Order: sequence, then structure tokens, then C-alpha cells
Amino acid sequence: MKRSRIDDVIIGRIGDAAGTLVDPRRGLGQLKSSVSGKQIALVLAGLVLGLLISRRRRG
Repeated sequence: MKRSRIDDVIIGRIGDAAGTLVDPRRGLGQLKSSVSGKQIALVLAGLVLGLLISRRRRG
């Protein structure tokens, strides 16, 4: 993958996130169509794991 293609993908995702703030219904629809269930599960698992690790280190 060329670097310019990676930049386009990153900017596209940032634009999708900004669009979600402006029009949440349409933005979430785009997000659902572009992301698989497995990717969502991995991101959620990473967030939960990060939360648990940070809480453990603080206290």
C-alpha cells in the first residue's frame, strides 16, 4: 500500500468521525457499513483491557 493511500484512509476516517458529530444517525450508519463486528469486538476488548490495567496501576 502506498503512503498516499494510507493518508487518504486516515483522513477519510477522521472525516467520518467529524460527520458523526454533525449528523449522528448518518455517521453511525456509515461506521456500521465500514467496520466488521470482529473489529468492533477487538476495539471494545482493548478499551476494557486498558481501563482495567490503568485502574490496577492507580490503586
